[in-house]
Amino acid sequence: MKLNKKGFVSSAVLYSLLLLFLALVLGLLALLSNRKQILDKLKGDIKSEINQTKNYKKYENGTAIYYNPVTGKMCGDYKEENSKTGVTEGCLKWYIFNDDKNKATVNMILDHNTSGNVAWASLEDYIEAGGTEEEYGENGKNIKGPLTVTKRLNEDTENWKNKARLITADEIAKITGAAEILKWSSNKTYGTNIETESSWFYLDGVGTTYTEWQTQVANSTTKSKYAWLFDNNGGCKNYGCNFEDNDKYPYGTKDSENTSAIWGYWTSTPLNGISKENAWYISTNGNLGNKTVSMNDTRGVRPVITVSKKDINPIIEKAESLVYNSNGKCKTDGTTYSYMGGCYIKGTSTNNYAWYNGFMWRIMGINSDGTVRLITDENVTAIPYGAANTAESYKENEDYIHDWLNTYFLGKLNSTKSIIKQGNYFCSETVDSKLTDDTVRDKCTSGKEVKAKVGLISYDEYYLAGLSSSYLNIKQVFWTMTPKTTSSAWFVYNDGIINGSVVTFASGVRPVINVEATSTITEGDGTTSNYYVLVEDKTSDKIGTISSVVTSGEYVSLEGKTYRVVSKDTDGVKLILDGYYDTNVAYGSDNTFTTTSGIGATLNGDVLTWLGLSDSTKIKETNWYQGTAMSNGYTYKTPLTEAEGTGINAKVGLIRIGEMLSSQSSTLLTVNYTKISDFNNLKRYWTMNKSTSDTNVWFLYTAGSADSSSLTDTYAIRPVIVVDSTLPINGGTGTWDNPYEI
Repeated sequence: MKLNKKGFVSSAVLYSLLLLFLALVLGLLALLSNRKQILDKLKGDIKSEINQTKNYKKYENGTAIYYNPVTGKMCGDYKEENSKTGVTEGCLKWYIFNDDKNKATVNMILDHNTSGNVAWASLEDYIEAGGTEEEYGENGKNIKGPLTVTKRLNEDTENWKNKARLITADEIAKITGAAEILKWSSNKTYGTNIETESSWFYLDGVGTTYTEWQTQVANSTTKSKYAWLFDNNGGCKNYGCNFEDNDKYPYGTKDSENTSAIWGYWTSTPLNGISKENAWYISTNGNLGNKTVSMNDTRGVRPVITVSKKDINPIIEKAESLVYNSNGKCKTDGTTYSYMGGCYIKGTSTNNYAWYNGFMWRIMGINSDGTVRLITDENVTAIPYGAANTAESYKENEDYIHDWLNTYFLGKLNSTKSIIKQGNYFCSETVDSKLTDDTVRDKCTSGKEVKAKVGLISYDEYYLAGLSSSYLNIKQVFWTMTPKTTSSAWFVYNDGIINGSVVTFASGVRPVINVEATSTITEGDGTTSNYYVLVEDKTSDKIGTISSVVTSGEYVSLEGKTYRVVSKDTDGVKLILDGYYDTNVAYGSDNTFTTTSGIGATLNGDVLTWLGLSDSTKIKETNWYQGTAMSNGYTYKTPLTEAEGTGINAKVGLIRIGEMLSSQSSTLLTVNYTKISDFNNLKRYWTMNKSTSDTNVWFLYTAGSADSSSLTDTYAIRPVIVVDSTLPINGGTGTWDNPYEI
């Protein structure tokens, strides 16, 4: 068949349309295929995100958390008096319960009652809500909700960032195991007892029947594992609680004259969830019982709040990332070691820096009980280990290192020291010769453990951590806790090598503490430029008087120079320059400090001018004491003696041996953390203290140890001043890179 021009064109058009159609079909198929791939990817991403969302840390029941509900932030300035009945503001102690790893939030119950002696639902409140006395019924048997206790709860927590509620009886049953073992629930029946008063149970119940769970297990000697649920009630210690509050509290209403102690707190649950005259409450006896809803004679209010897990940010998670594998076990790649059942960092580490309570610390790892171990990144003083021939009596060595750490040092810390735990964390077992891979120990012989809040590392720890190749080597001399003989103990020299020394030698001291696992990291990533901040808020400048804000170790800027806080005393706040007056000077012709000659005249003349404080009203003239003249083996109290009438009145003085910061500073060692720690960055400097030799005075080596030296030797000066306690702080956070401004 012949095609004319028109027919050819028509066929060509049809052919083109067919090709276009095929192209569209193929394109559509490709698009659908791509779309499927895209959808599959989206599904995968969503599924992955969901899985990640579910991957939250799960907290054990009774995990303690310190949280300020008014500011809505974790806190570190908890005090024991904050757990008294009626306290509703400040840094409060809470306990996590019934956590779920799939949830991004946790429920926490307060450790004490915010009110006491309140009815679950009173007739007065029922009538105020629009009801009648007849509707209320006998003893409130027709009431269906916790009117009065909820009203009081709302009053107590009106300033809180978090909405508060009461715990339910079912939540208590789940915490204790009664929900599973006894099939206890306010919404289900169990046997013949669940709807009656006889379905109560002890929190520490054992067995499978109510009869067994109604037998007391915990008592004054056998502590309850659920003590955190009924602590701080009157008389609770007889039933196994840890903390008792027997103070009287207003009866009925807050302004009532009648008082009695608080013996428990209400839940939000009426008896069996149906209309009855009783409601469930936690008793001071350590049980879940029930009482008439109208009664207001001993039960109180204990709030529950819900917070985001991301706001908790506990130090244990940081420590776990340093020493644990993803399976939660101690790493086996050579970067960790085990000691006394714990897991710790071995070798160098550059991301375990933590600022806490005036000092830079290094996170060491995790103890066997889950607490986190830290050591200061500097010597905080230099004193003898003990008196002659007492190396193997560390625990009984009063007035020496053990006492200094747990009395003087601990006493200078601020209220955040509440997170420091006491326990058998330290070992004083003797090592009579240098350790080897075959002789080093990862355990402590029973009886050689030292129970304390503050201690020292052992020789074994230092060896296992990598000796001079570890982060523990700060190019300073410091004691370990380990005796070598009766008369000597092991210490780390400034080259990182460990040696023995007579215990009368004044070597550096690096405190070791162990803090609660849930202690909050408020900021940072663990590096020197962005160190962790533990429990304190260093995100905003502080305002207030210097005595109300600062703590020992913190940094202060005054007239362009940086100081550190030695102590807060009755005369004012003592500061030591975080640097040196570079001109090396002799002490003088006499070892008695005076402002008319020698080093005292230099301090209160040229140095005072150099500090820019000649005409300043910010510093105070004060009495500077030299203490009792001393030789090696002195107790730390000897150089701190302040005999009446022996002080020299002056504006500028020197540090005394045994005081806080009477060694070399970490910021001087590292040039404000811009260099690796090196004693060559330091200078020897004079102290205030006399030697028993009239021609000698004590000084600090660049290695951080102390000794006496001739009056005619020349060393640098680290001036010490005292400023008025009422001076205002105009900014700063007290850290080395953001000092307080005064």
